[in-house]
Amino acid sequence: MVCSRCNGEYADSTKFCPHCGAATEFDAVETPQINQNNPYDVPSILLNIICFFKPFIGLILYLSWKMEYPKKAKGVGMAALIGVILRLFGFLILVLLGATLFAPYIAEIIEEIMWYF
Repeated sequence: MVCSRCNGEYADSTKFCPHCGAATEFDAVETPQINQNNPYDVPSILLNIICFFKPFIGLILYLSWKMEYPKKAKGVGMAALIGVILRLFGFLILVLLGATLFAPYIAEIIEEIMWYF
C-alpha cells in the first residue's frame, strides 16, 4: 500500500507508515463524537440529588449519557462520586468512634476469653 502522507510503501497489515509514522488506513477507526449542541442537555438538580443518594443509578446514567448528554452525565457522575466519598468517610468516622467508645469493653471481653486458655 502507499502512504497518503509521504507516498512511501508499506505492508497491508501495518498500523503506521514506517517512513513518516502516520496512521494507515488499516488503523483508522472512527471514534464516536460527543454531541455538544443538544438542547436537552441541561443538568437536573433532581437527578443529581437522586444520584447522590443512589450512586449506582448515577453510574448507570453517566455511562449511558456520556456521549449524547455530556452535561447531564457529568452532573450525575459527580453527584454519585461525592455520595460514595461521603459515605466512605462517614463509615470510617463511625468505625473509629465505635472503636474508641467500646475499647474498654472489648479489652474486658478479651481478658475474660484469655482467662479460659
